Amino acid sequence: MNARVGLLADQILGLMDMNHGRFKMILQLTYQLRDDGLSDNDIQKFQLILQERNNLIQEINQDNSKVNDLQNEICQLLGLPSFELEDLKPYITKETVMKFEFINKAIEEAIEKILVFDNTYIHLIRTEMDSILEVQRQVRRSKNIESIYRSNYSPLEAKFIDKKR
Repeated sequence: MNARVGLLADQILGLMDMNHGRFKMILQLTYQLRDDGLSDNDIQKFQLILQERNNLIQEINQDNSKVNDLQNEICQLLGLPSFELEDLKPYITKETVMKFEFINKAIEEAIEKILVFDNTYIHLIRTEMDSILEVQRQVRRSKNIESIYRSNYSPLEAKFIDKKR
């Protein structure tokens, strides 16, 4: 049983390590967005970076699903209600425990950095979008006012002017 638990733990570590690499790639893409900034001409670049981030997130989600399956298998083998590192310590090496702790911490730090940037960037995008929507509303209002005045008179209509009166 110890060997099987150790093997499953190593598989989990491998998947977590791959996810850590993906989070680092997401962070690099995030820094690229921050450093390059975005002008009106960079919409396609922005979309490509977001697409790459979404692809990485999908891969992370797929690996997380595999990790959950492996954790459930370990829980079934050991008769544990949930997967906790503390409960696994008697069954895995200290080196493996240290690797779990290191990778968990590294992933959490990467996620925090990504979230700080994303929240800032989302706020900036929303502010810009609100200003664009306000300009759009003003254009609509001016077109509505213009159409009200023009709808009563058309320069193509024939008009009869009685000069006798």
